[in-house]
Amino acid sequence: MTFFTIPPQAILIVTHGIEEAVIMADRIIVLGRNPGRIRADLPVTLPHYRDRKHPSFQALVDKVYTIITNPELEKIESTATNSVQPATPPAKYQSLPAVRIGSIAGLLELLEDRQEKDLYRLAQELQLEVDEILPIVGIGYCQAIAYFTHN
Repeated sequence: MTFFTIPPQAILIVTHGIEEAVIMADRIIVLGRNPGRIRADLPVTLPHYRDRKHPSFQALVDKVYTIITNPELEKIESTATNSVQPATPPAKYQSLPAVRIGSIAGLLELLEDRQEKDLYRLAQELQLEVDEILPIVGIGYCQAIAYFTHN
C-alpha cells in the first residue's frame, strides 16, 4: 500500500495562549466580539527557533496582550512598527436574530418547490406572524442563501 502526502499550504490553530501563538505562528489574527471581526492581523517575522526571553519575542507578546485587553482599540493595521493606535468608538452593529437552522432549511425547501414565492401568502399558509417569518428570511438574506425582489 502506498501513501501519498501533500504538504499543507496552511494550518489554522486556535489558541488562547499568546506565547503559544507567537512560538508557532507565522501570522497572528486577533478576533473581536459582538459582532465577530478581525481586530488585528500581525505577521510574525521572528526566525525559528523562537526564544521566549528574546526582546522581540517579548515585544510581540506584549503587543498581542495589549490588543486583547483593550477592546476599545479599533482594528489594528499591521505595519513595520506594529503600533497600536487608540481609535474612535467602534460602530454599533445589529446582532443577527436567533433563528434555528432547521427553520432556514425548511423555508428554503418550501421556496424551492413553489412557483409563487410571495412571503405574505407563505406566512399565512405556515400560520406564522410577520415577526416570526421575517427573522428567518433575514438570516437567509444575510448569509447570501436567499435573494429577494420587490414586486
